[in-house]
Amino acid sequence: MDDGDDPFASGAADLDMALDLDHSRGLGQRPQRPARFQPRVKGKIKAEPSADPEPPRQPPPAPDPVKKHEAEGDPSASSVSSAPDVDAVATEAMDVDEEEKEEEEEDSVVREIGVFFTPAPLDEDTYLYVMQYVLRPSWRPYELNERCEEVRVKPKESKIEVDFSIDANSENYDQDAAEPLRLQKQTLSSSIAPLVTSYAVGILRGDQLHLNPIHAVVQLRPSMAHLDTGLQKKKHNAQSAELSTSNDNSMGKLASVGSDEKIEDDEPWISLEYHAVDSHFTERYHRKMVAEAKNQIPFMMKPSDYVSSLCPGASSDNKRTKGPSRRLLLTLPLEERLKKWLSEGCQINRFDALMHLAPDSSKEDVLNALPLYAVLVQGLWVSKSTLLYEGKVALVRDFILCLFSRNPIIHLDKLKMIKFDGLKSLMSSLAVERRAFSDWKFKEATDFSFIKKYPDIVKNQECVWSDIEKTLPGFCKSMPMSKSSLNPSSSKRVTSVKVDADAHVVKDRAVSTAVTSMSSETQEHLPKALLKIFQEKRIRSLNSVVHGLRELAISKSFRPRDDSKIKALISAAKSGASAPASELQSIVSQIAMNVHGVYVLKSTGNPALDPLRNVVIDLFRGKEPNAKINKQEIRIAAQTRLKKDISDSEYNQVVHELCVSSRGSWILKSGD
Repeated sequence: MDDGDDPFASGAADLDMALDLDHSRGLGQRPQRPARFQPRVKGKIKAEPSADPEPPRQPPPAPDPVKKHEAEGDPSASSVSSAPDVDAVATEAMDVDEEEKEEEEEDSVVREIGVFFTPAPLDEDTYLYVMQYVLRPSWRPYELNERCEEVRVKPKESKIEVDFSIDANSENYDQDAAEPLRLQKQTLSSSIAPLVTSYAVGILRGDQLHLNPIHAVVQLRPSMAHLDTGLQKKKHNAQSAELSTSNDNSMGKLASVGSDEKIEDDEPWISLEYHAVDSHFTERYHRKMVAEAKNQIPFMMKPSDYVSSLCPGASSDNKRTKGPSRRLLLTLPLEERLKKWLSEGCQINRFDALMHLAPDSSKEDVLNALPLYAVLVQGLWVSKSTLLYEGKVALVRDFILCLFSRNPIIHLDKLKMIKFDGLKSLMSSLAVERRAFSDWKFKEATDFSFIKKYPDIVKNQECVWSDIEKTLPGFCKSMPMSKSSLNPSSSKRVTSVKVDADAHVVKDRAVSTAVTSMSSETQEHLPKALLKIFQEKRIRSLNSVVHGLRELAISKSFRPRDDSKIKALISAAKSGASAPASELQSIVSQIAMNVHGVYVLKSTGNPALDPLRNVVIDLFRGKEPNAKINKQEIRIAAQTRLKKDISDSEYNQVVHELCVSSRGSWILKSGD
């Protein structure tokens, strides 16, 4: 505010103006800070030549005969004294570069700092606050030691007020202001800054970092209560007039507002005394903030695993790195990248850690792709069971994840209904056994920050788990399975199918069931079962078809089997999943087209989209496997064959059904 224009000029504004005037006069100039991204300069900076005028030239003095004799006797003396040794300078520069190169290549640990956590270091009636002065830069702080008069706090509401003295004799103080506006102190009032995650204050003592949780983060700004006094009186008079003329409903509404304000003002202010940073009183509290006992905190994961969870795939140690490298993952499209990491890397991942795998993608894109290959458990993304296992083993794992979604701790009595040897191996990948408590605890701590940021996603996942919970318990009561069935690689290898894209020859490598020809009943009902799984996923490889038929048979087996159609569908799905690959391929070809070993549903049932869909499919069939197409190719082909311009809506629906994006182009989905 300007005290020359504003009749309500206050002491707070005058104080700020005084500081600003002092700053403009040069009494408190801001020091020049180096640029944030200033390039590093190796060696010494070459001095700029001075621009002083050259003195007038004087005639050279007569040479001394003795010096002339010395120069004639040693012709190299003058050159050595006047010019540096070029070879020596070059050698020195090469040595410096080599030393710097070795330092850059050698990444050694220079210091180890132990971290100590003090859960409750202070008294019961003492709290830690982080106070931010958002309107003051760091080079112009408030003079707390000299000017602070009083500090007031409301602990329950986390409100703080700080009173500063004002120099009434300053030339910037308005002596002609009205008496109510002639302030003798300046008040800073607080507003609560929202906490995205938990914060702590650290004290570094030697090689020990002591962390202390804070109560709240508050932002302090100058209070303008002295200016609001007149406005409040006007509002009060207006409300009184409105109350006298309004109806009963409005009176009740105003009364409720007044009661809410009264509740907020019920907590009294607690007056505090300010102590300087270097005082003995402050040092005593600093000592309380340093942990004395050294009880080891039981971590649920190794340090290497913790680093991998923060930056997955970044470590170069092959023994510690689990899963594909980050460099390899970044070469894949987003969906394939997440699928590869979740199937070959860590099963339990924090969302912030997964974002390291998608540096060029937005959070919305990652959140849209994650539910395809992961489920949400305690705010963490866990690999889908169908991505790692098949059949009953996947259902058992879903049952375990369902329990963990309700509580991060599962007692052993809840697992008694599942009786087979491999339960412990399955649990070990998800949790840590605590024999002293007779339970299993989820490996990762709940990610409350994700739960707060994305409540809609959490709610949708809770509905998914509710539906799964209704069907799983009855299935898990009798589980005669062996431990070998829990090996993800062997489980997947049981039905592994290799497709030769060029010759379209399908070879069944390791089907464990007996090879039998399909019955007429299976040939009749199998296309119906295939339609159901293709409606859920329009593009499938032959391996995905087998997997989908088995999941269909298991899911339908939960429902009552009185209906003969359901019985026939279950039987056809089981027979189709165990049929020879050549026979299954012939049935799949009735409803789907083979595009380089991947089967695409022939029709979606939408006559408006099927013509454009066929255009895109033919483009892929006319190219080599894993070929890319772009938007311009699709539009030109559609204009040629359909004799019309396609809309953006039609284009987006078709390409998102059939393709995945890859660096500005589209490639056909893998079908897995």
